[in-house]
Amino acid sequence: MQEVFDRAVSRHNAGDLAGAQKLYRRILKAEPNNPQVLNLAGVAAFQLGQRKRAVDSLSKAIALAPDYGDAHYNYGNVLTQLGRLEDAAARFREAVRLEPGHGDAHFNLGTVLLDLGRPEDALESYRKLLALGADVPELHNSIGLVLSELARWDEAAESFENAIRGRTDFVQAHCALALARMEQGRMEDAKTSFRAAITIDPAYARAHYNLGNLQRTAGQLEEAAACYERAIKADPAYVLAHNNLGLTLNELGRLAAAADSFRRAIAADRDYAPARINLANVSDSATDEANIREMARLADKPDLAADDAIGLQFALGRAFGQQGADDQAFSHFLAGNRLKRETLNYDGAAMAEEFATTLAVFDEAFMARHGNGGNTSDLPIFILGMPRSGTSLVEQILASHGDVHGAGELHDVRKIAAALPQRIGSKLPYPACVRNAGDDIWAELGGEYLDAVSRLAPGMRRVCDKMPGNFLRLGLIHLMLPNATIIHCQRDAMDTCYSCFTLLFSEGQHFAYDLAELGDYYRHYDRLMRHWHQVLPNRILDLRYEDVVGDLEGSARRLVAHCGLDWDDRCLEFHSTERAVRTASMSQVRKPIYASSLGRWRRHEHHLGPLIDALGPLADT
Repeated sequence: MQEVFDRAVSRHNAGDLAGAQKLYRRILKAEPNNPQVLNLAGVAAFQLGQRKRAVDSLSKAIALAPDYGDAHYNYGNVLTQLGRLEDAAARFREAVRLEPGHGDAHFNLGTVLLDLGRPEDALESYRKLLALGADVPELHNSIGLVLSELARWDEAAESFENAIRGRTDFVQAHCALALARMEQGRMEDAKTSFRAAITIDPAYARAHYNLGNLQRTAGQLEEAAACYERAIKADPAYVLAHNNLGLTLNELGRLAAAADSFRRAIAADRDYAPARINLANVSDSATDEANIREMARLADKPDLAADDAIGLQFALGRAFGQQGADDQAFSHFLAGNRLKRETLNYDGAAMAEEFATTLAVFDEAFMARHGNGGNTSDLPIFILGMPRSGTSLVEQILASHGDVHGAGELHDVRKIAAALPQRIGSKLPYPACVRNAGDDIWAELGGEYLDAVSRLAPGMRRVCDKMPGNFLRLGLIHLMLPNATIIHCQRDAMDTCYSCFTLLFSEGQHFAYDLAELGDYYRHYDRLMRHWHQVLPNRILDLRYEDVVGDLEGSARRLVAHCGLDWDDRCLEFHSTERAVRTASMSQVRKPIYASSLGRWRRHEHHLGPLIDALGPLADT
């Protein structure tokens, strides 16, 4: 039978699986308990798609020869393809126990452990293989992927670089290195790596897609859209690329094209919930009964991802609200908020302490002593207030002026505040650390803020930073930039809070997902804004949303004059201004002024008891 066995192995190695299988069967008729032949027959059966026959053959080989490492290894490969990952890991472990130098078993064990969500164990397996001398690009790339899973970005980048050194055309490693560079904050290096991957393989859709994500994050929306389009050209069924193209087109104000992109994502994957949610947000979801039914179907799936479940509830609330089914709408908003709140570690007591410390630090005496330093530039216009109070509308009005650039919601002031303790060597967090800062720091920080903001719009006379939460850091802003313009957007307390509660924010605003917590936060905000008016007299322009709606021209002229600018008629045609808008109000600011949002909370008044109680007298303002 040795001659038959040799011929079978020869055919197997040559790719003649059917011919090899016939010869293996012939041998097994004569020698049914030959573990070596059973092992190879199992491999051939698996390669031919005969999974049950493969399992039977390999399990019998192991039963006959428990110390047969290669049979354990091959059985692990079969079990991996069958999705039985725990069983596959056990087979690979047994293979490396029996044959410590079995490199493929070490590698496949690491891959299975990573798929099982055990990256530390996967890393150990890969490093054992590395210790055996397997210095190959694929191994370094896999180690980099595990380190990425563990958010050990510096080590991950080094592993990807090792992979590329071993194989310069390793396109996947170039792309993975780019992603690691993004996490390190090395955006230009990330772009270089993405472009290297694209140069190697112009049809590598993943590199185009992730380069698009990088550019979208940087606010380079036209470039991002082009990248997504190239990813889709390379892979027409690329659901994520269709979806993110839709998000980018929405931010650019191309709502119809955005809706088409979301529909294409849905066509590629009917159950891709984010595209259905996004479609509901950009289209007239009240009349899109098919999408409403599909969102409701997905919302009932027991294995739905938490973010999808939350987003679907908010989208359904919006859709039923547009139909006038108010109680049904609010039930979905309530469900969405409850689900979202369960994912958050929001501490109302810590929030109250932060407000109290801010009030104590930036008192009248402190501001009088230290408020005369800082950088004297009047470039910035800070638009702040509660979320959903009209900050996007006010920015859009100002950004329609020829001398003003609307930069959107910038995180620079928050980052400066967060870094301040380390900057001045204080063990106290912000804002308590402010007392330990010397006066010379404020002009320096103001200059750094101006350097960052001026790069967004070179040559513009004024730049708007419309981060609403900067009301918490208004004292810091004044210390750094005493000549900056401050616009405080106000809106009816109930309308503001109701609008917050019925919106799923893209980030932050953790106070907004419980009615009582939301009302409590609003009371602290209101107290703090009264304080800022007291310690910064005549520095803050209060602009009420209701006044803008009732008298657009009068409010706009008041706003422009407060910014020290000459009047520009384009401010009244703000809805026609073409610019990227990246907030929840992106669709509203592209429409002429309308009053339908005033008093909208009254449609659900009977559901809002906890909010009304928490607001107290403010509920009547």
